[in-house]
Amino acid sequence: MDPPEVPKMLTKRSSICVLGYLSFERRLYIVSQIPAIRKVEKSSPLHLDAFLIGFNGIRLNEHKYYSSDETIELQKKLAKNPYNINSLGPPAFDTNPIHGKFQKVIDDLIGHRPMIFTKKLELYDLSLWKQRDSKPYRLPVDLKIQAEMLDARWCYYNYGDLNRISKILGPKPLKEVLLQLDNYHIFQHPVVRNSEKLVLYCNNVRFDAQRINHRNIHLDGNYRFMDYLNEWIRNQNEVGMEFSGDVGFHRKAHLEFMWKEKPLKEMMYWKKCESGGRRVKADERFPNTLYSISLPRTNNPNTELQYSLLRNPRGYEFDKYPFQIHVKIQPSGTAIPERFDSMYLESKIWETQKQIRTFCINSCNWALNLPRRLQSALYQFYPWILFVLVSGILGYFLISWILAGLCGRKCLPFL
Repeated sequence: MDPPEVPKMLTKRSSICVLGYLSFERRLYIVSQIPAIRKVEKSSPLHLDAFLIGFNGIRLNEHKYYSSDETIELQKKLAKNPYNINSLGPPAFDTNPIHGKFQKVIDDLIGHRPMIFTKKLELYDLSLWKQRDSKPYRLPVDLKIQAEMLDARWCYYNYGDLNRISKILGPKPLKEVLLQLDNYHIFQHPVVRNSEKLVLYCNNVRFDAQRINHRNIHLDGNYRFMDYLNEWIRNQNEVGMEFSGDVGFHRKAHLEFMWKEKPLKEMMYWKKCESGGRRVKADERFPNTLYSISLPRTNNPNTELQYSLLRNPRGYEFDKYPFQIHVKIQPSGTAIPERFDSMYLESKIWETQKQIRTFCINSCNWALNLPRRLQSALYQFYPWILFVLVSGILGYFLISWILAGLCGRKCLPFL
């Protein structure tokens, strides 16, 4: 009988290949059980879903690592140290040993790696890092992060801050950058200018598209987006440029109101009719499209503007902004036209529903003033009266739809 075959161990190169496909949590567990492969694990790039760099720590996916000067025993309050308001204490970084230990944790996690790949890199307020005495840790000198999205919206940055951030970023351009609109100088930085999409949080700062040289801009949660959209459309934009934003809550002058789906669709429909546009198929990138049209551009007849109404994919987070509007400049004839635009009939149905609702309310008020015998007779024949009314309305719209299909006209003013 042959002896049992001894399983072969993976070579160093094979181990690196295998570890590269494992999650951060699994790799951390394997290294804790087999410390001998720590160097092998370090030589393989790390792949993360989210990487957060904050003032007092970092977060890798869902795991937080942060430093704290507090030591609290169970069911006991922390005793306060005596202090003198007339004297300054020693610098925390030089005296508190927890910082040195935490620095080793940071180096073990993200130090001495060829590259860290992450889908999202978040940066919190790093302004306190400039104060040497308050630094709880330092990033590794050789740290390189190849991120798809850079989320730096939690504080305001200047051009010098972006220079420091660019030193830890990988060579590939970012797919998306999220920033606060504080000053227009930072938008000339290569990190921002070379990104595929720029998401801006304007707050109360006025947005000026002519001062931002970017081909794809999104305004997040700005109540004046519709005004900025009209300004952007009037500019001399190049083919391929895109502009989008959240739509819902709107404020103009001293009035506040909420955009609804029906008025937005009707507004786009009448824009299409007035400019001689057409309804087109939705952009394949946006499966959440509710309505899409193509409008010719008067200042450049060789291009068209695709104007799309989208349902906000983050609607559960943005109750005030349930929709998005996206526009794109493209060569004429790029958008695929729809055979029939039912928007006019839909608007008529909405109008008829409103009229029926008003009629029912008025009828109820009128019926209450009738004699009781007449009220009983009306209630007895109410289903038949309602059936006749609904049949007439449906017949009216069926004939209108047939005529619209035969005539092939974009608008039917005789309806």
